[in-house]
Formats: sequence, C-alpha cells, structure tokens
Amino acid sequence: MKSNRGISLITLAIMIVVMLILASIVMNSGIESIDEANETKVAVEIEKLKEAVSKRMTDNARNEAAYPFVGKKVDDIVGYAYYIENMSNGDLQKFISTVDEDSIDYMRIVDSIDAAKLGVSSIAEDHYFIVDYYNGKVYGIVNMTAYENNAGAPVEPEVLPH
Repeated sequence: MKSNRGISLITLAIMIVVMLILASIVMNSGIESIDEANETKVAVEIEKLKEAVSKRMTDNARNEAAYPFVGKKVDDIVGYAYYIENMSNGDLQKFISTVDEDSIDYMRIVDSIDAAKLGVSSIAEDHYFIVDYYNGKVYGIVNMTAYENNAGAPVEPEVLPH
C-alpha cells in the first residue's frame, strides 16, 4: 500500500481561511491602535493649549493690552464650531449657547504657528483649534478643509469627513 504523506487540499484551504481570519483580526486591532493614538495626541495638544491659555489668563488677568490674544479673530466662530471633529450635538449646542457678544471677542482660531507663540510647539501643522481666552477653554480639531469647502455652512457633526 501506498502511504499518503502531506496535506490534503481541504486541509490546505482550511489553513488559508484560518490565516486570513487571523490576519484580518491583527490588521483591525492595528488600525484601532492608530486611531486611539491619534485621539490621544489630540487630547494632549488640547491640554497643552489649555495650560498655556490658563497661564496667560492668570498672569495677565484677561487683559488683552497686557498680552495680545494669539490666533485669528473671526466673527463666525459659531460657523467654525460646526466643523469641530468628534464633537457631539450636545457639546456643540452647549458651545453655541456660551457664545455671546462679549465672549466672542475672546475667541480665536489657533494653528500650530500660533500655538508656538503660546509656548506649545507640539501641535501638528494641520490642526486648528478654537481657543476661548475668557474661559480658558480649547475646542478642536476644526476641520478647516470641510469649513472652506462648505463656505462655512453649518453641518451636523456626524457627517464631517474624518
């Protein structure tokens, strides 16, 4: 009798399917890890900006003459808020409700160059934040490409490209 040594075609097919399943699991967890790392980076950027803004507020008692606010002053700050990535509708409505004629004078759009002027050099070039110098809050990341492509028209946060 002849001895069959080796693997059958069915065994080979099963092994390939198992390997593909394992590969997809590994790739998916890798992608999730990258997303989590990016979210952590943004959270660190926001915290560093908050600390810098808070320090300026404390040192200068919100006096713009003592320290000019860093960033681009815009009249349509609420329009930019619609383009803050990962902001829930509830948080968006809360932000909008805090904006009034007095507080808008303290709000700026801050990019990496402006952040460096605040002493924060670790902001990515394509990251933009809304900084509220009055309350010491930082909101972001503002999706500037989407804002410019939609001419500032309000959109629901869930439809923003990420």
